[in-house]
Amino acid sequence: MTRLLCLDSNTVQDLQLERQKHADQLAAQAAAKEAALAPARKLAATLIFKGYRLTTPQVQVGTKRPYVDSDGCVHWPVLLMYPETGQQDVIEDWHEDDSVAEHIDVVGEMSCLRSWHFAL
Repeated sequence: MTRLLCLDSNTVQDLQLERQKHADQLAAQAAAKEAALAPARKLAATLIFKGYRLTTPQVQVGTKRPYVDSDGCVHWPVLLMYPETGQQDVIEDWHEDDSVAEHIDVVGEMSCLRSWHFAL
């Protein structure tokens, strides 16, 4: 014996609307995921284009991460370690065109109470 499922037009429309709503939700989730990945993709493309070679990070500098600014320049969090004194400084936003000497000058001015001197 064969049974037939009969759906009225309202039920069919409701099912179609539900299917469309689910498809829209999936599309929105995919768009949100792509938007979240966009900065990382931009950073990776810029690093490859500029020829940077990276290794696995050995330390973590807070929650800051590298990024590419609107001019296409890379900014890095940097940890300066001074093994002779056991001290360290954190630069959260190091522009790729900055020299070490520029940052050392700023760090030296900010930490004038230290008992050691920078020799560059």
